[in-house]
Amino acid sequence: MDSMFDRLYEKKKWISILIFLISIIIIFSTKDSGVWAGIRWLVALCTLSFAFRPYLCLRSLKATYGGFALSLGLGLAISFLAAWVPSALSILGFNTFTCYAAVLIPALIGHILSLTGRTSFRWNKDEAADFITGTALFSLLFAIGFYIRGIDGNIYSQTEQFMDFGFMRTIYRQEVLPPEDMWFSGESLNYYYLGQAAAVFLCRLSFVTPEYGYGLMFVTVFAGVFMMIMTIIQALLYTFEGIGRKEAFTGGLFGAIATACGSNGHYIIYGLLLPFLERLTGAELAKDFWFPDSTTFIGTKAGNDFGKHEFPAYSVVLGDLHAHVCNMLFTLPLLAILMDLVLNDLKDIKDPTDGGEEEERRYQGFTHLLLIGILLGLYKGTNYWDFPIYLTITVMMITVFEIKGRGMSLAALQNAVLKSGSVFFAGFLIMRPFEMKLNNVTEGVHLCDRHSDPMEYLTVWGPFILISLVLFGLLIREMASGKKKFREWPSSHLMVMVLIICALGLIMMPEVVYVKDIYGENYQRFNTMFKLTYQAFILFGIITGVSIPLFLRKKRLGRCYGFVLVIFCLISGTYLVKSADMWIGSLVDINSRKGLSAYGNFMSDTGDYRSEREIFEYLNSDGRKHINVLEGSGTSYSTDCKMSVFTGSNTVVGWNTHEWLWHGDWDVVSRRNAEVQSFYESGDMDLCRQFLERYDIDYVYIGPSEMSKYAIDITGFAPLADDMMTDSCGNILLVYDSGE
Repeated sequence: MDSMFDRLYEKKKWISILIFLISIIIIFSTKDSGVWAGIRWLVALCTLSFAFRPYLCLRSLKATYGGFALSLGLGLAISFLAAWVPSALSILGFNTFTCYAAVLIPALIGHILSLTGRTSFRWNKDEAADFITGTALFSLLFAIGFYIRGIDGNIYSQTEQFMDFGFMRTIYRQEVLPPEDMWFSGESLNYYYLGQAAAVFLCRLSFVTPEYGYGLMFVTVFAGVFMMIMTIIQALLYTFEGIGRKEAFTGGLFGAIATACGSNGHYIIYGLLLPFLERLTGAELAKDFWFPDSTTFIGTKAGNDFGKHEFPAYSVVLGDLHAHVCNMLFTLPLLAILMDLVLNDLKDIKDPTDGGEEEERRYQGFTHLLLIGILLGLYKGTNYWDFPIYLTITVMMITVFEIKGRGMSLAALQNAVLKSGSVFFAGFLIMRPFEMKLNNVTEGVHLCDRHSDPMEYLTVWGPFILISLVLFGLLIREMASGKKKFREWPSSHLMVMVLIICALGLIMMPEVVYVKDIYGENYQRFNTMFKLTYQAFILFGIITGVSIPLFLRKKRLGRCYGFVLVIFCLISGTYLVKSADMWIGSLVDINSRKGLSAYGNFMSDTGDYRSEREIFEYLNSDGRKHINVLEGSGTSYSTDCKMSVFTGSNTVVGWNTHEWLWHGDWDVVSRRNAEVQSFYESGDMDLCRQFLERYDIDYVYIGPSEMSKYAIDITGFAPLADDMMTDSCGNILLVYDSGE
């Protein structure tokens, strides 16, 4: 078996070419209208990864698959920030020119530094071959994601797809950051929008509109996360003595399946085990499984303490392009760079040398700290929760390895504080333009007065707690058997133990404290649990992948346990298929595919919103970057306010609950609701004129939603219009500014 694996490894160049060709065939076989958009997007991703490969300088960790996915995430972070900063400072627009300059200039600098020997990364024959392998594997994962997402790429309103797509469409149209709030015209968006802005950045690089870019971002996240997890697990395993290519590949593959495709323990019990027992016994053991149940199980028994515990596969299937979804492309490169940093620093402590090598290590250490700081700062604008989470992981990892290298000393403490402070300061500095314009509406940290039911908690987290504790015990036993002091503990063991402690801490924290927001008492822990446990799930996936080969190489009971973990990963990984079949559609019926386009409900003859298609096309044909369209105010998670969402325009007030959340004040939302109602219903020309001037209205729309919500009296505002048009379905659009 080992020799066969080695022979395949030696032929990886030809296998890579074959895999790449298969990937392209899969994409074209879908006959999707977004095929060429997908190809351009894939080319942009591959180019981005290549361009920023010199920045991923891992000296102690092995960057498997040429570091393709990690350099893609890191490159996207660096280049996107290079485009965002001048736009946020009103120096440049967030347009195609800025985005391309943000890629070309840093990429050129990186390759010059590499060619002149200023970085530890050098392009050579082996690195090129590995990178080609990484490109091929990523392309295959991308093609699989393209096929699945294209089963139904339409945007629906029952979740927050309208919100996320609206962010993208508004940023794309306005070409400025921060964008004006699509649902609160006249004010900047008071929310964490950089994840969606990064998706628009990729749209610019690939010449793809948000119509296809929205779905392609999910494809990118799926392929990127899967491959990053594989790379990190394999890199970690290579630090263990006696782990070879086959063992590392096994751990990486199954760990990636568990992380990117799998679910928590709820799915295994309620989605698979109990339905299986029901078929055997005929007894009713549980209600019918619905795929979101695995994300809201904690709190169902008490009914007054609802929790949230999502994971990557659920996010990709659901189709909400939230901040925490996009941010996975940036958090995983940080983990890899952080682990390489502490290993490098440890080598410098234990084996100091003089000359150029020492200077290179110092330069590399500074670069690692800078990159970690930049990534941490980015989290403040994408998913703020990831900032304190990964800052804590960073501080803990640095402190533990400083103590390992220098002992419990003042020097260790000073170095830990200096390094931790430097990454904090870099993160603080990079996001000042964002934070200065953001009004934080949270109300601080509070102690929990409600706690999870033990059985619900163990149902969700029990398998991962068990896996983590068993691995922790194994590592402790191996270190204790050698009777080594702390400073002599293997770095591999210590690093994994830190990850285990962090993962367990993240699922325990919402049982102790929570951050208060506008959610009511029954949901006080909802958001805190959501964001902390999401990252815990990813860490647990890495821990599971590391566990597998460490136990498979044991004898008898240990090897059996390793096989159990493999089966666990495979069973858990079926969640992606089952949930996709429930939510998106049949994975095997290619003829039922609706395509990757987000506009299908508008543009197709059978779409849900086809009656409003003519107005939608007219507004999108308006060449101005910024237009204000008045439409009826909306109930959250409804089809209200769709024109502002799908055209990138701004309306006076949109989804009410969301605007309440973003402003932390219901009165400002209620006031605008009343103004909009008065405009549509009053028939008062002076009132309508003042309203039009106050909100700089370009168009007033009267569609099905407005006609059902308001007793419309057009006598107050129709005479003020420059033009009025009625489409074939009876929808009305009044023009107040011709744009000429």
